[in-house]
Amino acid sequence: MVKTVSYQADGASLADIERATMARIQWRILPLLFCIFILNYLDRVNIGFAALRMNADIGLTPEIFGLGAGVLFAGYILLEIPAGLLMQRTGARRFLAGAVGAWGLLSVAMSAVSG
Repeated sequence: MVKTVSYQADGASLADIERATMARIQWRILPLLFCIFILNYLDRVNIGFAALRMNADIGLTPEIFGLGAGVLFAGYILLEIPAGLLMQRTGARRFLAGAVGAWGLLSVAMSAVSG
């Protein structure tokens, strides 16, 4: 005999439960993702600003700078699948907290670079 499980609690319909779940997701995850998106955008824009002075200071041609920026974004693309698998294994909250924390630590470490 197959036992059926009812998803309705306290008389709430399945649509009500879905609506409540989506509202919870919107108020908990979306603000964090929005902040990460803004920081990511600033990071990408910063590459363009860095090119203005850096190319002349260290003697890079626009082609070489473009190659370096392309390698950077190729890294984003290549690491996207392993990051997705890691996020699935650890959970979105832990993964995003770790990614943002690691990003911040690397940014702070970059301030110690002098040459």
